[in-house]
Amino acid sequence: MTATPSARPIALRGRGLLALLAFLYLFPFPYFPILRSPNEGSRLYQVRAIVDDGTLSVNGPLARFGPMGDLAEAGGRYYPNKAPGISFLGAAVYAAAKALVLWRADRVSNEVLLWLLRATCCALPTLLLLAALRAKILAWTDSEEAADVTILAYGLGSLAYTYGLLFFSHQLCAALLAGAFLALETAREEDRLAPAAWAGVMAGGAVLVEYTAALAALPLGLYALFAMRRKLASALSFGLASLPPQIALLFYHRIAYGGFFDLGYRHNVNRQFQAWHDQGFMGVTTPTLRGLAGSFFSPARGLFVFSPFLILGVAGIALLWRRRRAPAIVLAVLLGLYSLFTASFIYEAWGWTVGPRHLAPLAAFLALPAGVAYARARGAGAAWEGLATGAALLSMLVTGLATATYPHYPEVFTNGFSQLTLPLLRGGYLPRTALGLFAGLSPWSWILYFAAFAAVLFRVLRASSGRGARLAAAGTAALGLVLLASLGPAAGPAQEQELAWVERTYRAP
Repeated sequence: MTATPSARPIALRGRGLLALLAFLYLFPFPYFPILRSPNEGSRLYQVRAIVDDGTLSVNGPLARFGPMGDLAEAGGRYYPNKAPGISFLGAAVYAAAKALVLWRADRVSNEVLLWLLRATCCALPTLLLLAALRAKILAWTDSEEAADVTILAYGLGSLAYTYGLLFFSHQLCAALLAGAFLALETAREEDRLAPAAWAGVMAGGAVLVEYTAALAALPLGLYALFAMRRKLASALSFGLASLPPQIALLFYHRIAYGGFFDLGYRHNVNRQFQAWHDQGFMGVTTPTLRGLAGSFFSPARGLFVFSPFLILGVAGIALLWRRRRAPAIVLAVLLGLYSLFTASFIYEAWGWTVGPRHLAPLAAFLALPAGVAYARARGAGAAWEGLATGAALLSMLVTGLATATYPHYPEVFTNGFSQLTLPLLRGGYLPRTALGLFAGLSPWSWILYFAAFAAVLFRVLRASSGRGARLAAAGTAALGLVLLASLGPAAGPAQEQELAWVERTYRAP
């Protein structure tokens, strides 16, 4: 079918924006060898072990490349202590790369392999989700401005960006769960079973990638049962399609740890991690106000501090309640469940993170209603529109700069943006880029990144419908930066010492 003249510019504009986002995802390479990031390294070791050694245990890579954290041990064999889904996907990527160099493992360095794994297992799924979100927001709001601003604010100003650039499981899990929700919406709106089945595949795959995905997979399955026109057929399509990845997970447990329901978190090598996960159910205990407030509002890692645009998602759920009751209900349930989860999680166990990383799926679920709320704000006057646009700008500036500069906030920082990100930027500390990795270009190549980043900031600001709204947006973003810099206690000796160590990681081989 030939696109209509009015539809063609929208499609071209969307593709251009997504191409710019792809550059911003693939260009930075925040990799610090001395850090030996255990979350990434343990999975990279397993990818190597699967392809090079034909085994799930990482004993071989440990012998070849040195010690690594985030491991579980059973019968003298070591495995990542996490769900294996992203390792399985990464093994396919590594096998393809290794085939291109005639199966010479020594021709694919860990550094190059890590970039490939980040790009294909985390960045690419996130970009596909952004494209799907843009289409759905455009369909629900009939506002291209709302669709563009939302995917930029979510894509560059939330956990999606941080963990879309790193070989962690959180964003892949988020993309699969949010993709499952969008597929179920397609199944409901078009009364088709195939999208419900694809939703099941993605939800089951999310559990294979990250255990906590079960928190959202079950409500999505119930959504297929109760919200679809063909309730039983939809639920069966969803449920049966979700089984293969879940069965694969059970057999992985059986092979690695001896029992179908024996998880790696019960075999942690690190005693501190084991002590945390021994509390309650894998570190989930009774809810606490500290856990809830810290995860959402702490200047150290609060979701709404680093991504204030996502607050619109809460308002958007209320707006959807009137016109799209079914998705509003499931989104409200997911918001409640993830809030309960984060309030009950051992707060000290979050680790070195920009934002509450285990809430990456919640950030993805809030993106769609945030787009709905932003579209409403555009029609509510310059002040509301400027406030919403300013929240988008602030999210991109805070999370985007933190991610590109150093996406591993040590726990000692009470306000990582003012105590770590800004000092690093003032000192000229920037990590390598893809051009530096593959072409040996100098750090001056960062000019390309900041030019692209400035372009998307300008696109968001230009989305405001008038001069008054633009001034309000710029003022909101500026005031937000000042407030964020003033939150929490001033940096003390502990923070200054840690900053000096971080600066050394840029120079270490």
